[in-house]
Amino acid sequence: MTDNQINKLPKNWTLKTLGEVCETTSGGTPSRTNFNFYTGSICWVKSGELNSGIITETEEHITDEALKKSSAKLFPVNTLLIALYGSTVGKLATLGIEAATNQAVCAVFPKEQLTQRFLYHFLFFKRPQLLEDRAGGAQPNISQSILRELQIPLPPLPEQQKIVQKIESLFTELETGTKALKTALTQLKIYRQAVLNHFLTNDSWKMVKLGDVCDRIFDGPFGSNLKSSDYTSSGVQVVRLENIGFMEFFEEKETFVSEDKYQSLIKHEVFKGDIIFSSFIGDYIRTTILPNLKYKAIAKADCFCVRPKEKFIDKQFLTFVLSSIRTQKILVLAVHGATRPRINTTQLKTFSLPLPSLETQTQIVSEIEKRMAGADALEASLKAQLVNAENLRQSILKRAFEGKLV
Repeated sequence: MTDNQINKLPKNWTLKTLGEVCETTSGGTPSRTNFNFYTGSICWVKSGELNSGIITETEEHITDEALKKSSAKLFPVNTLLIALYGSTVGKLATLGIEAATNQAVCAVFPKEQLTQRFLYHFLFFKRPQLLEDRAGGAQPNISQSILRELQIPLPPLPEQQKIVQKIESLFTELETGTKALKTALTQLKIYRQAVLNHFLTNDSWKMVKLGDVCDRIFDGPFGSNLKSSDYTSSGVQVVRLENIGFMEFFEEKETFVSEDKYQSLIKHEVFKGDIIFSSFIGDYIRTTILPNLKYKAIAKADCFCVRPKEKFIDKQFLTFVLSSIRTQKILVLAVHGATRPRINTTQLKTFSLPLPSLETQTQIVSEIEKRMAGADALEASLKAQLVNAENLRQSILKRAFEGKLV
């Protein structure tokens, strides 16, 4: 906190470091070479399991011997945990069971002058700062030292309890609204599929194989032809699975290879207007029309390029068909029983789809796009409201720790 903020604190508040009002310690990982260490009944928490809730079960369990022969420690019920490493930095949880943790998880024990819930909300409030303070490169971390140096404004215990009650009351109201927004977003997904189903269902249309109405259907380079070590900071873009959504292309996620590497993979080049289709078939189909990119581009393995013959089929119509629940159900059956639900280009080429005349396709595209535009506008509004809700959450905490909430 700045000197100005300190001067504005209520007179009965003090400013302490976490090291003055808390004890901290981290856990450890028993040797992975000893399989028996992971056959016990002691819950063992990893940082990815911290989710702002109460932990009552863990993915892995260790033995008493593993506990004795490692730096892992057994922590009691109600211990407050915070993640120190990587993408989970600053995430919190409370133990609802006795459990040990790995070294990426820090246990924080408040002393008598600090209540645990007050500390929990303070650490939640400070997570953005902790993310800024990370150090360590590709897997940026924080340390117990950084935690202990955090300054915490400390009111008397009775006031801490009042502040916590007010925070949690406001958060309950906020969560009710947030839940409603998330429900509305889920209903939008259902609505979009209902629109596709309505306009793309007609028994009188002829059925054609996808390969018969496309100039090319091909995938990206597999295996050693394109490795992560080939990626560069600039050059020719690689279109990857992370770029493909439900009829959406995520341009902000950029990966590149050199010009020389591109020349060796030029048969996998993709262009504006190509349909990019994910080979992985899950709860929905990921496919989109490639927009006008800033760079030349190739497709990566598992990203199929579908290049339709436009004298037969409208590419937007085809994208709607490929994104429909009918397509998803058919392709799920095609990969039934596979360890990884993934189709190949042969299965995609032989996929049968309903095909009306080009004139009818154009009319259908127009009708679907009208309804999708309305859904897109509503989705943008809902997402903006979710962002506002999170900002309000931080605003509530800011007022709380400035002594302005109660």
